Amino acid sequence: MKKRLFGLCFVLVLLCAALAVSALADGAAPPPIPTEGDVWDGVTITQPSKLTQVDGVNFYEISTCAELAYIAQTGGEWWSRNYILTNDLILNDVVLEWDEDGNLKNDLDSLHLWTPIGKNYSNMFTGIFDGGGHTISGLVVIQDGDYAGLFGYANRSSIKNLGVTNAHVSGKNYVGGIVGYFGAGTTIIESCCFSGVVTGVGIVGGIAGNHEYGSITNCCNTGTVTGESYVGGITGAGHATNCYNTGTVTGESRVGGITGNAGSTNCYNTGTVTGESQVGGIGGYGGNATNCYNRGSVTGDELVGGIVGKGYDRGVTIKNCYNIGPVTGTEATSTGAIVGSDGAVWSKDTITGCYYLNTLELYGCGNVAASGATEPEGFYARTAAQLKQQSTYKGWAFETTYNDRGAVNEEQVWAISADTNDGYPHFFWKDLVDHPISGFTLSSDTLTLGLGETAVLSVSPVPDTGILPVLTWKSNSSSIASVNGKGEVTANTKRTGTAVITVSGGDYSATCTITVQKSATETPKDEYSIGSLTLTSSDGAALSSIPKGTSFWVTIPVKKLNVGGNTLILLATYTAEGQFLGNLMCVQVDELPEGGTVKVSLLMDNAAGNIGKIKAIPVASFGNFTSVGAASEFSGD
Repeated sequence: MKKRLFGLCFVLVLLCAALAVSALADGAAPPPIPTEGDVWDGVTITQPSKLTQVDGVNFYEISTCAELAYIAQTGGEWWSRNYILTNDLILNDVVLEWDEDGNLKNDLDSLHLWTPIGKNYSNMFTGIFDGGGHTISGLVVIQDGDYAGLFGYANRSSIKNLGVTNAHVSGKNYVGGIVGYFGAGTTIIESCCFSGVVTGVGIVGGIAGNHEYGSITNCCNTGTVTGESYVGGITGAGHATNCYNTGTVTGESRVGGITGNAGSTNCYNTGTVTGESQVGGIGGYGGNATNCYNRGSVTGDELVGGIVGKGYDRGVTIKNCYNIGPVTGTEATSTGAIVGSDGAVWSKDTITGCYYLNTLELYGCGNVAASGATEPEGFYARTAAQLKQQSTYKGWAFETTYNDRGAVNEEQVWAISADTNDGYPHFFWKDLVDHPISGFTLSSDTLTLGLGETAVLSVSPVPDTGILPVLTWKSNSSSIASVNGKGEVTANTKRTGTAVITVSGGDYSATCTITVQKSATETPKDEYSIGSLTLTSSDGAALSSIPKGTSFWVTIPVKKLNVGGNTLILLATYTAEGQFLGNLMCVQVDELPEGGTVKVSLLMDNAAGNIGKIKAIPVASFGNFTSVGAASEFSGD
């Protein structure tokens, strides 16, 4: 078993598990407030000085609040560099308190106010900020203008692996717990969690106010988010993937548990969502919703839906979603268990595989009640018992599927078990977060198969309580032994030899060496024979002994005894007493038919005059020195 060294990828969402503890139907514990870490005095700023390199990229290490404050307050070129936290930071060493409207109850004069990193389009953060799995606590941002957050304005940047807790962020427009405005380009927020209060007017989110042109993945909010329009538990505007909200989200229009405006993929909400118009458990207005669910309470006046409040006028796609949370709207004809009002009745929207609890006493699509039409295909009311059965959800990805070549066709999205999420479907990615692995092992490191025989390799997580990620299988020699997506190995019906099977998943991989021979139970027979070695001088004269102080040619007769793979002929030199001299020459013999012979020659140098023996050995390959025949030796003075 070995740990692969490419990116941290999806496992970085483990930070969310460490911070948010668990997502239960009735909410989640907030990220913990650090009891240890560097505490800021609110005044000191210190220029970062220590550089480190991660995967070939240079970062400044940030271990103190003063260093982070230097970046925020100095700006300029410091907003285009890369940083990595090496310590938990405490910006205010007090527990922040707020009223039901999100207003701070602490004495402002006793608090250290934070200057956001990046102010506007002309003064933006464009570097990489890696939280390193650490937490920033006691963040207090209070400003009358736009772009409020730990980061105010970020563009063509990456912010990841960070927890912000015990925080209060307030501003006007573009307000977020992590970043206010997340702009165009290759801008990414991933594996970040927020707990505290975010309050603003427009485009307000627990993680980001806006990230219309970037991406936000593997993030969670357990705090309170309040605004007027475009308000979301994760983001006010923009798409979210693999995110969840357990906090309270309140606004007026375009209010969603995940996004106020735009779509979501593989996301869920268990928090309370309240608004007036275009209010949804996942999305307030527009955007596609794929593989999402809501368990939180959703309340509004009009255009209220358990998943989406209102779709775009041009139509949206809502696919493989379910809602069991209560949905309440003043206008019953635009209140739906899945979507409040959209173009479903008029075939503008595509609704596929969406389920809701029949006791909600709603249609899946709110405007069905207004039109008197039959509910369109794609909405299904079911009992609680039915919604806890995998068989109910037609076409949902509850397992990974593979194509004819064994490659992944569709990765697993959903999981279902009686002891998780009260028995309702939950996300497979959340299982990976809640039950992480430190590696995995194969049922066998080596395996011998006869021609045409099959075997199944099983994979066990380490620790055994961990959940295995989606696995991919590969053989380095499918002509000897192939493997499909379920670990089923099949030996070739005609060719013998060796193949290495590799299984990979997440950051880990494991291998098994497969030896294929005529019968798995018989003792392997020699595949090649080596004849007597002959020596000739550089001018072609035959030699009866090993010459000293000069070079000479060694000719090796090779015969293929039976059907099998290719061979590599190794030529090794020894002293007269049998000590290996370190000289190792090799030549590949390919596609030799059964019974066929060939002679190969290698030039050997004996300038030191210490070679007393020469041995030729047929092996399987350069990467596998398993002998496939008896060695032949030449010795003599």
